Amino acid sequence: MKKRSEYKEIEVEAIANDSKIIEIRIIQLNSQTGRDANDMLDEVNNGDFKILKESFQNLCDWSIESSYEDKHYRINYLRDLTIQEIEILNEEPKGFTNILRFYK
Repeated sequence: MKKRSEYKEIEVEAIANDSKIIEIRIIQLNSQTGRDANDMLDEVNNGDFKILKESFQNLCDWSIESSYEDKHYRINYLRDLTIQEIEILNEEPKGFTNILRFYK
């Protein structure tokens, strides 16, 4: 988020549901990646995303949501193996979103 400082508005949501999952969403409002889903999937192999993946490993599931050229997607970097790495979204995210899913 520091690299995209022109988008200063941040929204944080915490959602707890009955299936013993707590989900935290950190949304950088009106921000987008400027890259398609396949490029963003590869991003986890270097830089800040690689550090985040290593930090979250064995702690929580981690996904991002964003848009590029009117296509909306979720990348599930750390996930249950039954979930696809790339999911197409019907609705545009409010902005670039990190999703952290913790299991009780």
